[in-house]
Parts: sequence; structure tokens; C-alpha cells
Amino acid sequence: MRTRGVEAVARRKSRGERTGMIYPIALEAVQRLDALFEIERGSNGTATEERLAVRQDLSAPLMAPGSPPSSRSSRAATIWPRR
Repeated sequence: MRTRGVEAVARRKSRGERTGMIYPIALEAVQRLDALFEIERGSNGTATEERLAVRQDLSAPLMAPGSPPSSRSSRAATIWPRR
């Protein structure tokens, strides 16, 4: 009996369907980390002082409790566009 359930989950996974619940706190953490990495990618190759200023201006507020990740990441994308 249990094998059928495992096989069903494997089939859904192979088709790209969601197989479990996405927890909001985990999703928020991943979005914040993604925004931090985007900021870091954008500041690669710049002077140390400039990177520090960008981190203080953009990265620090992302880590403040209760800050919404979506508004911060879109702001970072306008300042540091992808190359």
C-alpha cells in the first residue's frame, strides 16, 4: 500500500507538480537570501568602500525583522541591474 503513495509522489515530482506545502516563513527566508545574492552580484567588481555603502544601504534593511523582501529586492534590481 505504501509503495503506491511513494510512486504517486514520484510521478507528480517528475511532472513538475508541487508535492508538498510551501511554508510562508521558509519562502520569505529564500526570497530574502535571493535578494541578498542579487545585491552582491551587482556590486562585484566595485571598490570596497562602494560595496560597503551598498551593503549598508540595501542589505542591512533586508535583514531587519518584518521588512518585506519583495519591495527591497525590486529596489536593489533598479540600482544594480544584472549584467
